[in-house]
Amino acid sequence: MLEFPKLPFDFDVLDSGAFPLIRRHAQQYFKGRTVILGDAAHTINPLAGQGVNLGFKDVQCLVDLLVHSSDLPMATLLKRYQMLRKPHNLLMQTAMDVFYKGSKSNLGVVRALRKMVLFGAQHSGQLKNKVMKYAMGL
Repeated sequence: MLEFPKLPFDFDVLDSGAFPLIRRHAQQYFKGRTVILGDAAHTINPLAGQGVNLGFKDVQCLVDLLVHSSDLPMATLLKRYQMLRKPHNLLMQTAMDVFYKGSKSNLGVVRALRKMVLFGAQHSGQLKNKVMKYAMGL
């Protein structure tokens, strides 16, 4: 089970919301001192728990920055959070879209390509292990 460290400061959650489970991505992860993360910042096709994993990574990144870079101005810290997380979130969204669409296609060429890719992935050794660790947030 993933646990985050106790924070040396207090904060209040002012509001929450719900969003449909389709691909969406915020243009900004913060405005002023308001920050969005997890499904509020990026939604993803619900495959293999990747949405929650991305949210956990967002939280860990923000906590790490708040704890280890507290000397930075808040705007700089939040820009760094956005810069660190946005590319990873977009990459995983795109990968899950490709995987989902590829797995649903009945076109012969796509089916053959899917079979080759899955066979190659299954037998890729260390590459497979690295991809699995990345997907699990390790």
